Amino acid sequence: MIFDPLWKAYRRRRKLSKFYGSLIVNAQRKKNHEEVETINSEFSFEKGLIDDEIGWLETLSLQNEAERIGIPFPRFSDQDGSWQEGSKPNTVHLSVKARAEIRTQIRREKRERLENKMLWISHVLLPIIGLIGAIMGLISLMHSLNSKP
Repeated sequence: MIFDPLWKAYRRRRKLSKFYGSLIVNAQRKKNHEEVETINSEFSFEKGLIDDEIGWLETLSLQNEAERIGIPFPRFSDQDGSWQEGSKPNTVHLSVKARAEIRTQIRREKRERLENKMLWISHVLLPIIGLIGAIMGLISLMHSLNSKP
């Protein structure tokens, strides 16, 4: 969806990067290295909060999609490295690597389902269409033979 929370978070991150980028450029022009470092640290903190929100929203989205099509979703565990803690207290989301793996599994499952549908079409539907075409051709031939004097 165009105005879903994930889209809004990505948009906030783009605006934040643009805003802090201009501040950094201005500070660099003034050759104020302390101000550049201060702005960079503020930017990193703010961007980290938005990145955590994006990670959490992507995790929710992937979890819903995986559950909908029957793909196992990793359980929360500190040992396997699939989950990472957010900047805010008591927040967790899937790591970037784990999200990529889930997306790959979702794509694979959807591709297999589409291949099964295409197999059904090629083995059942196309022969039926061909049979209907042959019957129509035969009816047309019989009609043309009967209408000649």
